[in-house]
Amino acid sequence: MPTQELTPGAYNYISVRPLSGALGAEIHGVDLSSAIADDVFAEIHRAFLDYLVIFFREQVLDPTDLKTFAARFGVLDIHSILQPIKGHPEVLPIFTEPEDRHVYAEGWHADVTYQKEPTLGAVLYALDVPDVGGDTLFANQYLAYQAFSPAMRAMLDELSAIHSAAPIYGTRDHKKILKAVDHNVRGEQNEHPVVRTHPQTARRALFVNEHYTIGFKDMTEQESKPLLQYLLAHAIQPEFTARFRWRKGSVAVWDNRCVLHCPVADYHGQRRHMHRVSISGDRPRHV
Repeated sequence: MPTQELTPGAYNYISVRPLSGALGAEIHGVDLSSAIADDVFAEIHRAFLDYLVIFFREQVLDPTDLKTFAARFGVLDIHSILQPIKGHPEVLPIFTEPEDRHVYAEGWHADVTYQKEPTLGAVLYALDVPDVGGDTLFANQYLAYQAFSPAMRAMLDELSAIHSAAPIYGTRDHKKILKAVDHNVRGEQNEHPVVRTHPQTARRALFVNEHYTIGFKDMTEQESKPLLQYLLAHAIQPEFTARFRWRKGSVAVWDNRCVLHCPVADYHGQRRHMHRVSISGDRPRHV
């Protein structure tokens, strides 16, 4: 089974501690609420590309601080469906209350892949987390693609998938978090390659997820279903994953172009409250 070699070059300004053999690293020695020098951010960005998801501990960020840091990665994205916090249209509240039956955004997914241009990534900041539970899992989709046989890779390289907002936002009850948007917005749909080429690393990544991928272009539902189920199960094998334990003040930054994530639904009856800012991306392209 192929594995990613997490052996980037030396860092002069930050301390980098890998989280697992598949992806993820904690970054130490940076205060995200302060102005970050270009040389320091260059190393943070290199770690982001090398490790796919990076984490910071013991940060104190207001919404403006969070947006300022996220904007170093690119133009900020405003969610077309979900309600932001007051006065900050770029900042989404990610919350589960003790009385909620479901945790927020449960299940393995990449964000907003139903958009023509899915987001580049996201910055998630923990305001209030359970004493136990509420971790997040991440899965490396470079490794998922590399693990296929050459024949399977050749077939997938030519396929396109249909991504739709409807399975999540079209029918479920999201009254607490939805904007007052037209029903058509809640059913937005776009085609993307099943294997996308990362615009910065030029590496290939599997690009399907259980929230939004509904089938394959030019295939019937009956034909699509077994292949999609196989790919979704393949994408989250344990050897592709890392698990992050949140604490108050923790920050995660993940690359939405090559990573799936999943909040662990093991904290029912407890409160989990975070702020998320997303970075605008580009249209996925084939190999």
